[in-house]
Amino acid sequence: MTMRAAAGLLRWVRGAGRLDPDARYRLGVSSSLFSGVLPEGSYYPDFTTLEDHRPLEFLAVAGAALRKPWPRCTVLDLGCGEGMSTLAIARTGARVIGIEGRPAVVARAQYLRDRLGYINAEFRTGDVLDGSLWEGADAVFASGLIHHLQQPLRLMELVGQHCSDLAYFCTHFAPRNDAQRTASFFSSMLHEPEAVDFRGRPVRGIRFAEGGDSREQSGRRRRHPRAGIGNTYSWWPSEEGFIDAMGLVGFPVARRLAVNDHRLRYRYCFRRGGEVPDAAGGVPPYFWSGPARPMPESALERALVSDIHFLKRAAISPAVMGTRESVPAVGARLLAEGIRPSVAFVSPTQSGDGPIGNLQARSHASLEKDGPEFVVLACSRLEELRRYLAELVTLKTCRYAFTSFTLPEIGTFPALLDPITGEPVDGPSSSGMRY
Repeated sequence: MTMRAAAGLLRWVRGAGRLDPDARYRLGVSSSLFSGVLPEGSYYPDFTTLEDHRPLEFLAVAGAALRKPWPRCTVLDLGCGEGMSTLAIARTGARVIGIEGRPAVVARAQYLRDRLGYINAEFRTGDVLDGSLWEGADAVFASGLIHHLQQPLRLMELVGQHCSDLAYFCTHFAPRNDAQRTASFFSSMLHEPEAVDFRGRPVRGIRFAEGGDSREQSGRRRRHPRAGIGNTYSWWPSEEGFIDAMGLVGFPVARRLAVNDHRLRYRYCFRRGGEVPDAAGGVPPYFWSGPARPMPESALERALVSDIHFLKRAAISPAVMGTRESVPAVGARLLAEGIRPSVAFVSPTQSGDGPIGNLQARSHASLEKDGPEFVVLACSRLEELRRYLAELVTLKTCRYAFTSFTLPEIGTFPALLDPITGEPVDGPSSSGMRY
């Protein structure tokens, strides 16, 4: 063990006993599309069991390409979000640095890191185009980031300056022509084709309209954490322009790993020299074994027990948010557990007058004024759950949204789709916690 790793281990051991078991209930509503597993055998966030396979693909390629053992490698995870990819890579024993622009998102990543005890994972908060946050690395992992930047070619420059061997990207590219643009999933959000000069060469691209307010925070709302930070539009380079730019910064070896034309989504790996090996069938070179991924039903039971204990221990009277049809059953379940909900928020078309069971009904519009800290969701359809979570994730006052009380009430689930490609997910049949 190196001196740096030993010092990190000592810091973690000293702080582990002080970890607040209720910390996740005060971190805000997660927007992650993928889950990690907590040591007690529940998923975080608990409304999805989907595992992100892009870090596994990166590890398979990089493991066959890098010339050093993983514990001697450094990896940069750019736009790391809530740290699921950072921690998946950290299981190799490599030093992994995640860079993310939103402090609240980084706090959730640090929580999961501390719960799992991955002392070799570090998170830095700031603009991913700020070179002072970077340092020399053997490999770069950038997934779901570039298409949210106004200046993605600046990121290419930084990769050229700091990465010594391999760079992995999952991103959108500009459509090849008007026909592909019109047929794409993003046709209504792509506009103003624009060429950008890069080292004396024009790179064709197109503007993408970032959703919502251009400011990071407005009133009692914040911008959705999977949107670009502060920019009204981002710029998507063309596939050929992106490859040329990577060649100009010192990465002439390119391999396309996957493409989805409808979503204009591509996965690429670049190297300074040698080949990009085939990742098919690769086994992640894990140094540490993480918590086993539990069956969704047992994980849901554990989450429900934990949620009930927290609400009772903290003497919280949560709001219930959902449909008029589902609120009474969930409210009754809370009362049966000794938890007294405070108010019900229902959609404007359903608000009406008078109480719902023992709760007074208010419309979603009043969330702007009376946004609660803790919300229990109550719905019977998966699309409703998605919509409510999307609304709550932007509400500054909401510290946590409990889904464990309503997930068992959702009777049918559509085929499990990958949230990145929109394609069916291979594996076990979908369950109540997967979407």
